[in-house]
Amino acid sequence: CSTPKKTLFDDNFVEMKSPAIGKFLVEAVEPPMICESPSAIDRRRIFGRETSSSNLPMSPMSFSPKNLLTKQIIHQNAPTSLMNKQPMKRNSLVPKKLSLDEINVRKNFLKRDNPHLNKFRKCHSKVETVKKYLDEEDENANLIADFSAPYILPLIEGGKQSDLKAISHDTLSDVLLGKYDDCMNSFTIIDCRYPYEYNGGHIIGAKNFYTKDSIFNEFISSNINLSSTNKEKNILIFYCEFSSERGPKMCRYLRNEDREWNQENYPRLFHPEIYLLENGYKEFFNNHRGLCEPSSYKPMLHEDNADDLIRYKAESKMYVDRFEKRSNSRVLSR
Repeated sequence: CSTPKKTLFDDNFVEMKSPAIGKFLVEAVEPPMICESPSAIDRRRIFGRETSSSNLPMSPMSFSPKNLLTKQIIHQNAPTSLMNKQPMKRNSLVPKKLSLDEINVRKNFLKRDNPHLNKFRKCHSKVETVKKYLDEEDENANLIADFSAPYILPLIEGGKQSDLKAISHDTLSDVLLGKYDDCMNSFTIIDCRYPYEYNGGHIIGAKNFYTKDSIFNEFISSNINLSSTNKEKNILIFYCEFSSERGPKMCRYLRNEDREWNQENYPRLFHPEIYLLENGYKEFFNNHRGLCEPSSYKPMLHEDNADDLIRYKAESKMYVDRFEKRSNSRVLSR
């Protein structure tokens, strides 16, 4: 006979009192065996149910005509777009392909709204500009320290001080004799030896500066208030007895101080063109005695000046803090 239960449950459940219903309820209510197994297939084998998960019987709580009818209605009325929708893959890492227009839009957005990126781009451009000068060919490799022009005087390759530009005694002799007057406005020769050495014989026209304080006052403080548009060619030439310690040390000190004072106007410098006399006064005196006054040479370790050596060494090591000098000079400039 046809009953509502038979219509609802199809041929699998003819009557609620049939043996099929009894068997189903026994299997559904029977507590499952507890067993740890690495896969669902093994669990189904242990329970004696090797069928697919979709055919497994429901629990007694969900087994009712009302629940089955509700699920059937929902399934029949669901839109086809929802039924055919594929589950979303959460771990999908496939990159999105952007068109050229989208890439340009993103680049313009970063340029406009990212100040950190713009600041980095400006800094990067400055670095590239400096590298451009440093990586030029031979004709531009010998630019002066502010990159504005090449060095006037011919340089020695492979000098003792690799970080400094050195000239030979013959080149300095040509400078004193006026060979380069058409290329420069002035030149200053700086003798970094101690006073008793300087008085014992020095290059004509050389000035004696053997302390850092005297170098700073003469070549930094005196140029602080000068116009930055000064284009005169004024070169400096340092030397000591052998140009191996005192002369190079003073040369580097001046360059470092010059950079410090002009760091906001890089690469501007007060003295962009600085030279070191290779092998110092001793070699120059041996080859050009007529260009020395007096025409003599007193070494640093002369036995008659042992006490002077101790005193001048102590004076040359005295260091006045450059920040105190800066504050004093700024107060005076105001």
